[in-house]
Amino acid sequence: MRRSLEISPQFSYRFDIADIRKFYGDLEAAMAVGDYNLVATYAPAGSELKGCALVLSGLYVSGLPILEGCATLSDFGKLCLGFGLWLSDRHSAATATLSLVERRGPYGLVAQKLMRLIETQDISVFTISVTLPIFTAESEKARRPILRYGQFLVKHVGTQLEKNAYDSEYKPTDPLDEFINRLPAEERPLFIWSMSPQAVLPKNYEKVKLPKLMWCHDTDIFLYRGYDNFRLNDINIVSTSQEHFELSRALGTSVVSNIMSDTLCMPSGAAHLPEQKDIDLLLTGSTVVSFHSEKARFTYQLSKLSDEFNIVVIDGHLPEETYLSLVKRSHFVPIANRYAGATSPRWREGLSAGAMLLYPEGTPYSEIAPGTFSYRAATMEADFRHHLRMRRDTGHMPGSPYNAAEVFPRIDAGLAFLRDAREKQVERQFKFNTFMLLLHETEAGTVSVPDAHRRLTWYVPPVDGKLWTPQNVKPRMLAIGDALVESDFLDEKDYNNAALLYEQLNHFPGVSEAERAHCEARKQLLLEQGLSRYPDSLLLNFNAAHWAFMDAVCAGRVPGQPALSGFQSVIDRGAQLTFDPICSDLGVAYTLLHRDAVFPYYDYGQTFVKQLVRQNTPGYHPPEALADLKDIVLAAAHGYLGWGCILTAPAGNEDATRRAMEHFERSLAIYDDNLPLKRLRFECLVRAYRPNGDQTIAASIVDSYLDYAEKLPAALLTDIHLVLPSLDEKDDADVLRYLLSEWHRYERSVGFAEPEDLEAVLRKGTVIRRYEQYFPQSLRQSLKLWREGGASLRKIGQPDRAMGHPVSVLAADPVIMIRRLVELEAELAQTRTDLSAILNSRSWKLTGALRALRGVITKTFRH
Repeated sequence: MRRSLEISPQFSYRFDIADIRKFYGDLEAAMAVGDYNLVATYAPAGSELKGCALVLSGLYVSGLPILEGCATLSDFGKLCLGFGLWLSDRHSAATATLSLVERRGPYGLVAQKLMRLIETQDISVFTISVTLPIFTAESEKARRPILRYGQFLVKHVGTQLEKNAYDSEYKPTDPLDEFINRLPAEERPLFIWSMSPQAVLPKNYEKVKLPKLMWCHDTDIFLYRGYDNFRLNDINIVSTSQEHFELSRALGTSVVSNIMSDTLCMPSGAAHLPEQKDIDLLLTGSTVVSFHSEKARFTYQLSKLSDEFNIVVIDGHLPEETYLSLVKRSHFVPIANRYAGATSPRWREGLSAGAMLLYPEGTPYSEIAPGTFSYRAATMEADFRHHLRMRRDTGHMPGSPYNAAEVFPRIDAGLAFLRDAREKQVERQFKFNTFMLLLHETEAGTVSVPDAHRRLTWYVPPVDGKLWTPQNVKPRMLAIGDALVESDFLDEKDYNNAALLYEQLNHFPGVSEAERAHCEARKQLLLEQGLSRYPDSLLLNFNAAHWAFMDAVCAGRVPGQPALSGFQSVIDRGAQLTFDPICSDLGVAYTLLHRDAVFPYYDYGQTFVKQLVRQNTPGYHPPEALADLKDIVLAAAHGYLGWGCILTAPAGNEDATRRAMEHFERSLAIYDDNLPLKRLRFECLVRAYRPNGDQTIAASIVDSYLDYAEKLPAALLTDIHLVLPSLDEKDDADVLRYLLSEWHRYERSVGFAEPEDLEAVLRKGTVIRRYEQYFPQSLRQSLKLWREGGASLRKIGQPDRAMGHPVSVLAADPVIMIRRLVELEAELAQTRTDLSAILNSRSWKLTGALRALRGVITKTFRH
């Protein structure tokens, strides 16, 4: 276990832009494989290459003037110029330019086909997977079965929507190729479009002889589960160079990057500069307590700036009005994502609301508008500090790039094309899709992946339920599962996916007891059939044990012996069990993400991507050592046995704790990067701790906490009160001071959109209050002045100032806070049952009763 008494969480990307550039060797090579973002960022200013890359990366308003200003253009330059003119609705100019492309040259056929399409009134497209815009009015329009986007007539076919085109002729259980082949020629689409990889692909998707395109996102957590599905697309479209590099190397098929590719396509507001700004840097969203642990490491680095600047991080999603008011008060907003430069509405909203943008180096945001500044992951604290100081020290000077009054008129001009109606932005996306098909010569739909077939992968059932309603999703998925026939099962992965579909339905809202019994029977039958054909499959043996174990946990039961024996068998037979990670959907990813305390779904996905890229990239040998994916699965089996020791023994049983720790240590010795298991180990030790009891437990609590916080520094916010008593007992004053100093620096920058429940506030406040003598001097002095009436509470916690009321637990003196809260005892009496249920769950969320009390609690905190 860990022995260092300090933590140093680092933020990084899986693949560095500098390494990606080095791999390509030159920009022409990157252009040839479709990484238009990278070329748009680094091509020489004013060059034809720069203009072409800008147009193809979605920044046509910047690229067109360059191409139109070139004295001469190559045929490729003319082709890109013609495409850019089509994007800007200058159709006559587009066809005139395309007519200049040499007919017998390499781009002559593409130019001729594009000219014909520009003159076509109705270009038919079938959309088989949808995402919805954020705003209600736009969302309702986007739900229509048939939509018109300029020249494009778009039909929803078999999507997750309640109503689709051809509902009377095509069902999600039907083979898509047979349906399309029955259509009259004039009704067949130019291409098939998926707005997201999250939807279950239709049956016989691989047999459809039409071009297929998909806009990809979150592929690092989807790829190992549905690798074959991505390979079946003629073109995968991504928004970042990093994702382009990963997917193109991993898949070996066509991938293109376009920073403006965004299926939400939400219009931006006009840029304006508010008069008053009191927040130096703002970051909101899933920023701290997140499935994606790198976000917590990012915000941990941001918190180091709080000694000099007003850094405000809000974890969670705020009401739109509140969020925009905070953005208007902010000087900077950063782009923070595990993909370098990944797009989200926040960067547009930030620039439009008067904030400047901090973006990862190597991404083309500076080509969009001024007021954008780069940072590097390895030096992000220093880079951020530099930009914040430059704004503070030079922002008032004429000619300074940080002078908001000067740059915002130009930002407003740069964002003009993003204020177009959503329909116009969607039309541009379809124009881009069309041009990519022509440019990459895949119009025949002959993607060459003979060894791949459509995988029945259901990625995010909880999201589907929220977006499309359980009443719509449940019968759809039941029908898909029940329609499977013997010819659908080509290997153990197909049996696993079918059984997993029913396992996920077992945990889906609105499933009746009769339906649950049906799902359980189907799951067991499919498992038995799969194991009879593939008895040495690690995937099937592991999942059979996992599903039995987690079904018991989710039902509040003790896991039975068959599940525990199953994990032990996996360990004992590990060497003889066979395992191919590609398309092996392990556990119950995402559905049980917050209930499964052992399997490292997120980090497993990261490792899969890294290994596949290395395997398919000759000469690329980064220094980082990677765990074997089979070993990660076997290590998890040890983890579940340890968890089982705790769950099957009486509370506080020392022997059970000892045996659990032995399993946990065996697991972490095999795979040490398992965040969920590190958290579970810490929680189990805390439950076993008794004041003045076993000293080895107290020492282990401290070590396990530091190990856990190194991986997820949000532990400083959520769990520090659990480790303090152990440190006190060990008389570790130095470590107490260090952790409380780290905690204070972090928590004074971070607030939560959803206030923690009352019991959690009381518990943390009463524990941390005992250690005030170890607080940082600055916090002790602030508290002292506040109690004496000489300082405002607002000077103690920065998120409290941003939100207008205290959100952080110790932004106020815990003793005074508790005294106020006790006065609410009568009003809280009716919520005791709800609180008990919350505290017994793994995630604390406000119930309806607690939400009703939020106003009362907030008023109390304000006094």
